[in-house]
Amino acid sequence: AKVGSGSSALANVSVTFVFTKPNGTLVTKSAISDSAGIARTNYRVARKDPTGAWTLKGSASYSGSSASNISGFTVK
Repeated sequence: AKVGSGSSALANVSVTFVFTKPNGTLVTKSAISDSAGIARTNYRVARKDPTGAWTLKGSASYSGSSASNISGFTVK
């Protein structure tokens, strides 16, 4: 996730990532943005994880403002 305000990158901002599996199970991860405003996380899909449509939501708050974005992907 890229965290910024206008055209400026924001460092040291906490970002929460929530993976939603097709069966509704949630996996929550968090990260802190670096000097370029980038916060990264990872999740390795296990053999026991369900196949199908997953979503990933990234959320961040800074100085009274918040933002989020959702993306989807398919595990086959």
